[in-house]
Amino acid sequence: MPQNSENSPKELNRLIKAIRMSSGFSLLVASSNNDNYRDKLIEKISGIFLISTSLEIKKNGFADFNEFENYLVSLSKYCSVIHVVNKGERFYRDTWPVFYKGLNYHREKIAGENPVVIVLWMRPEDVKDFALTSPDMWHWRSGVFDFDLPVDQFWSLENGDEMEKAKTRCDEILSYLNDNPGLEDALKAFLHQELGELYYAQGKYEDAEKKILDALDFFIKRGEAARQEPLYKMLESIKIMSAASTPFITKVYNNAAEIMWMREDMSFAARVQQSILPNEFPPFPLHREFDIYAKMVPAGMMGRAFYDYFFLDEIRLAFAVGQVHSRGILAALYMVKALTLLKTNALRHIDPGECLGHLNNEFFKVRWKNVSDYESFRLFYGVLNIKTGEVNYSCAGHPFPFIIRNGGGVEPIPQVEGIEIGAFENFVYEVGKIQPGKGDIMLVFTDSIVNTANPTGELFDTDNLIMYLEDRNKLALKEIIEGVLVGIKLFTEGTPQADDITMLALRFN
Repeated sequence: MPQNSENSPKELNRLIKAIRMSSGFSLLVASSNNDNYRDKLIEKISGIFLISTSLEIKKNGFADFNEFENYLVSLSKYCSVIHVVNKGERFYRDTWPVFYKGLNYHREKIAGENPVVIVLWMRPEDVKDFALTSPDMWHWRSGVFDFDLPVDQFWSLENGDEMEKAKTRCDEILSYLNDNPGLEDALKAFLHQELGELYYAQGKYEDAEKKILDALDFFIKRGEAARQEPLYKMLESIKIMSAASTPFITKVYNNAAEIMWMREDMSFAARVQQSILPNEFPPFPLHREFDIYAKMVPAGMMGRAFYDYFFLDEIRLAFAVGQVHSRGILAALYMVKALTLLKTNALRHIDPGECLGHLNNEFFKVRWKNVSDYESFRLFYGVLNIKTGEVNYSCAGHPFPFIIRNGGGVEPIPQVEGIEIGAFENFVYEVGKIQPGKGDIMLVFTDSIVNTANPTGELFDTDNLIMYLEDRNKLALKEIIEGVLVGIKLFTEGTPQADDITMLALRFN
């Protein structure tokens, strides 16, 4: 093993990289011959992975492995990294049956139930004993890291400068927020999140809670689940990471619990929402007059865009793509309402213009009965005659579809007049008619595709979409839609998806 201080920073970088690269449960072994040095390393790592904690194993510290396992499970709910240490003592052989062998026998269960990284901090002699006495568990490790130093060499990890930098950064953010009261909500949420993390690292838990909850409120409204997850864990971990139990800690923990219950409700609503959209393809295998495929990719836990298709009678297929303005659970409720009333009116009124006219009046009446329940939405609605191939359509403030010609080329369909559903009463929706050629494809899409931006602010726009769709007519409909999604992902260069993306493709055979 290397025995000089120059290797320590490199080994620390290796360990940090291993933690970052870990997927699900991972077991890492770290060797250190100095307790103070080890604690500073853990402190350094915890400054990078905020949702982490130390689990101290003392001789006879747990009555049995079940007690240890239950405690480990409770920690894993709040922490992504758990450092297992044994301060002041070696892992004596009479401790191993409780810890090492217990962990070895139960490793599959723990790995399945605890998607965390466990770092075992051991002395050099213990690492050797560990490898000899628990070979199965030793082979199960994901990596071994050496931080052993000669007694006269110490690599200090002082945090004074880092704390000053954190305080300076807090002052900069607060000053920026005060000087720019008109900031966009998204940018404000990210700055509040950063402030919360900085306060958390400094032990200012009350300030941290306020800023984290401000950011979380924005992401919940937007339905951005990926942004919410680390904030939930941070709020939950405050009770464990704080040294003292105070009324404030209880308040934070209760707030976090309420948010977790809210998330469970939203998760259930999201599953219901997804189940409403038809997702079995081909949906009508006996009908060879057309092919159809659709997909909705939500930006967060819950989407606000939707699609549907259904037969009005033996020869008319109705299809629609739309998007409500709300987000979160409210969006799911309006989406269900929009789909239900659309289908009801479509079956009563074959003409697309009449259908949207009646649908518009129903939503407009709701607006005046209960303003808080008001919601307008955009919609493209078409009816295909599978015998003649003619498509009648109306549009309510929605982008107009493209036709991908069988012989090459992409062009938008002729525009017709129409406002958003629910905006004004008694509006007369214009009806358009097209006669697609054999093999032509109609692609209906939400405007989130052309409005998607890359890190420099450049939009994907209509030209890029047309450029991709040209000469793609011979592909399967699923391949065309998936290809557009891949193109958007490459264009955005990892920028988080800001809005739901929905597409419906219809090939005329």
